[in-house]
Amino acid sequence: MEPSSSPCGALLIANVLTGCLVANAALLTDINRESAASAGAAINLATCLLGAGGVGAATPLIDAIGIGPTATLTAGLWIVTAPALWSVYRHGHRWRIAKAAKRKKKKESAGDEPAADQPA
Repeated sequence: MEPSSSPCGALLIANVLTGCLVANAALLTDINRESAASAGAAINLATCLLGAGGVGAATPLIDAIGIGPTATLTAGLWIVTAPALWSVYRHGHRWRIAKAAKRKKKKESAGDEPAADQPA
C-alpha cells in the first residue's frame, strides 16, 4: 500500500508553520529593536539549519523505520514543542512591554548622567 497525502493537509501545515515563524520573528524583532538585523539573521539561520537538518534526516529515518513511524515521530516532535509556541503566544505581549519599559528606564537613566567631557 502506497502512502498518500492530502494537498489540503500540506497547505494547512505550511500556512500554520509560516504563521508561527512570522509571529516569532516579529516578537524577536520588537524585543531587540536596537539589533533588529541581527535578530532577523539569527532567525533565518536557525530556520535554514533546522530545515536542512530535518530534510537531511528524513530519508535515512524513513529507510530505517518506515514512513508511518517517521510521520508519528514528526507529529510527536510538533506536540512536544507546542508548549513553547503557546508560551510565546501567551506571554509575548508581556515580554514586549517589559522590554520597552526596561529600554525606557535605561534611556532615562542615561539622560540623567553628565557626559564624560562635560563637568558635573
